Amino acid sequence: MAKPTEAMAKPTEAMAKPTEAMAKPTEAMAKPAEAMAKPTEALAKPAWQTTKLTDVRTGKTFTLADFPGKTVFVENMATWCSNCATQLRYVKEAQAKLDPNKVVFIGLSVESDLKPADLASYAEKAGLNFPFAVLNAEQLKLMVDAFGFTAINPPSTPHFVIRPDGSVSKLLTGFEDANALVKSLGAQ
Repeated sequence: MAKPTEAMAKPTEAMAKPTEAMAKPTEAMAKPAEAMAKPTEALAKPAWQTTKLTDVRTGKTFTLADFPGKTVFVENMATWCSNCATQLRYVKEAQAKLDPNKVVFIGLSVESDLKPADLASYAEKAGLNFPFAVLNAEQLKLMVDAFGFTAINPPSTPHFVIRPDGSVSKLLTGFEDANALVKSLGAQ
């Protein structure tokens, strides 16, 4: 068997000492990539949660994502809908029993041509003291895209809940009386 040559027996200086690039991580390797440091698109809130809404009584803008750490009950409704009026009475009763620092109620009119003053008057007459907004055509489309056409069918009393952790319930329909609402929303 042949003896290794001196060059083979002794590693070269380049082989014995890692290059500076190998010994020190590159800046990109040493620091998390900017894209990893920021939330990814997949974790971003959907457009239906971040679209600007205007409270018809105060004129202040808000989004459904503006209530982190709180339970947000959203009722899609119409002023002409008798089922909505019944469900909103239950919501009003539940609201009186729940901590406003933990649970927020919001009414969204699917009547895109409704004047904000008319919705404000409706809410005032019914004694509903939580934010109400009129959805525009784009916002209606976002609701349909997120929940299906039932979301904008007021007689089905469509509603959903955004939980304190940001997760969202499925779209619920039908009546939920005050006791059922308190039980489900108070347990969030």
